[in-house]
Amino acid sequence: MSLDPRRRGLLLVLLAALLWASSAVLGKGLFTTGVTPSALVQARCTLGAAALGLYLALFGRRHLAIRPRDLPPFALLGLAMAAVQTCYFQAVAAIPVAAAILLQYTSAFLVLCFSVAFLGERLTRAKVAALCLAAAGCFLVSGGYNLGLAIGGCFLVAGGYDLELAAMNRAGVAWGLGAAVLFAAYTLFGARLMRRHAPLGVLFFALAFAAIPVNALAPPLGFLAAFRDPSSAAKILYVALLGTVAPFGLYLAGVRLLGASTASIAAMAEPVLSAGIAFAILGEALEPPQVAGALGVIGAVVVLERFRGGEGAVSRGSSRADS
Repeated sequence: MSLDPRRRGLLLVLLAALLWASSAVLGKGLFTTGVTPSALVQARCTLGAAALGLYLALFGRRHLAIRPRDLPPFALLGLAMAAVQTCYFQAVAAIPVAAAILLQYTSAFLVLCFSVAFLGERLTRAKVAALCLAAAGCFLVSGGYNLGLAIGGCFLVAGGYDLELAAMNRAGVAWGLGAAVLFAAYTLFGARLMRRHAPLGVLFFALAFAAIPVNALAPPLGFLAAFRDPSSAAKILYVALLGTVAPFGLYLAGVRLLGASTASIAAMAEPVLSAGIAFAILGEALEPPQVAGALGVIGAVVVLERFRGGEGAVSRGSSRADS
C-alpha cells in the first residue's frame, strides 16, 4: 500500500536527517586526521555535483534543461549551499557535533516566521506544538544550558542541564548561528525554485554553482590530497554522496511535499539520530534527559503527521496551509 504524500514527505526528511547525522559524525572524525572543514565542503560540492550530473546525464536529461533566466536564482541557491556547509562544518570542528546541529536547527524558527509573515502560510496549533516539542527535544538531546540566541532581532532564552554554550568557542557558536540563517535561506529559496523545477534538477545546479566558489577560494580539487589514505578517501566519499547528494535531494523532495516550515521542523530529528548513532556505534550512554528529548522530537513528528492545517489557525494567513 502506497503512502500518502504527507507521510512520504516526512519519511524523506527523516531519512535525510539520518544521513546528515551520520556524515556529521564522520566529518568530525576526518578533522582529527588533518582534513580541514573547507576541504570537506569542497569535496562535498565537487564530488556531489559530478556524481549527480553523471546520473542525470544518463537517466534524467530533462532535469538538466533550464532557461538562461533561471541561472541567477540557481547561482544564489548554490552560494547559499556552499556557505551553509562551510559554516556548519566550521562549527562542527570547533564545538561538539550535537551543539552545532542544535544551533543550525534554530533555522526552523526563521523558516516558520518568514513563511507566515511573507508567504501567506497559516500558523497552526499543530505547527506551534511541533516546533516547541522539537526545539525542546533537540535542546535536551544536545545537553543545552543557558542558551541565548539573538536571531533577527528575536532573543530566545532556554535552560537545560549540562552543556553551557556560552563557555564554548565563540567562533564555533557564531559559525553555528550563520549555518542556521543560511540553511533557512536555502530551504525557502529551494522551495521557491521547486515550483518550476524537479528536486534533482534543483539540487544538481545548486551543487554545481556551489562548487565554483569553494574551488576558486582554495586550491582547486585540494581535497584529493586526503585520498592518499584509503580510510579518509572512503569517509570523504560517504560524506560527499550519502551525506550530501542523497540527504539534500531527499530534503528538497520533502520540502516539495510538506512545505518549507513543516519540513524544517521534521529535520530537527537530526540531533536525536546523531545521539542514536553515537549510542549504537560508539556505545555512548543516553542520559534520562536525552531520552526525554528524543521522545519530544518523536512527538513533534507525530503531531506533524496526525494534525493538518484544518485544526484551527492561531494567527492570520491565507487559506493555503502546508500542514
